[in-house]
Amino acid sequence: MHEVSNFQSEPFFQIGGNTQFDETVSIAQDYIKQHVDSQITIKDIATYVGVSESTLIRRFKGQVGLSPHKYLLNHRLLTAKQLLADNSLTLLHVAQLVGFKDTYYFSQVFEQHFQLTPTHYRKLVKAKVFHA
Repeated sequence: MHEVSNFQSEPFFQIGGNTQFDETVSIAQDYIKQHVDSQITIKDIATYVGVSESTLIRRFKGQVGLSPHKYLLNHRLLTAKQLLADNSLTLLHVAQLVGFKDTYYFSQVFEQHFQLTPTHYRKLVKAKVFHA
């Protein structure tokens, strides 16, 4: 039970880095959020915001404290947590809605980050141990 309360209260990632605002990064974050279900690459994001991949990575890390790839993964997994609360969605459907092609890889990544399988997380949410 203690592990679950820590799991719920600890932030998954923290925003840090440079306090100077960069609109390019904000646009990139919006693009990531809008394409959470797609197989987007750093090159796709950089092209969309009109900078090179290295510039995007440098600016993103400076403002957010994470690489764009890590931010995308975090956003996918946080979205997956919300979707897993809906028992009508299959695990495959949740995985696909957050950009994973198969449930096996999705489950591996989810468990690496949250120390719980998606199925176990879903059971805990259903039992109201904590909220999605």
